[in-house]
Amino acid sequence: MNNLKQYIPAKGGQVYVIVRGVSRSGMSRQMSFFVIEDDREGYTHPVMLDLTRDIADLLNLRRKAGALTVKGCGMDMSFAVMDDVMGALYGGSGNDVSINVL
Repeated sequence: MNNLKQYIPAKGGQVYVIVRGVSRSGMSRQMSFFVIEDDREGYTHPVMLDLTRDIADLLNLRRKAGALTVKGCGMDMSFAVMDDVMGALYGGSGNDVSINVL
């Protein structure tokens, strides 16, 4: 959880999501979550940091091949995950962070 708080602020953060796959039924998705760090020590360019494992641990979600398995349909599932993350970390909502699906 501390790692997530370091990279996802309570307000104004940006999270990038890659949808790796969707089940045939459309009832689940495999997603990976990243942030971009502009000032990483030792790097001269922005670095994408994978937060998928930390989010899986926080929300007790299944992880396989570097992606979370998220069940559900009929709504933006990347928002649903980030809403749960922000609620667990800060008591906030997914509206407090910018979610960019790649």
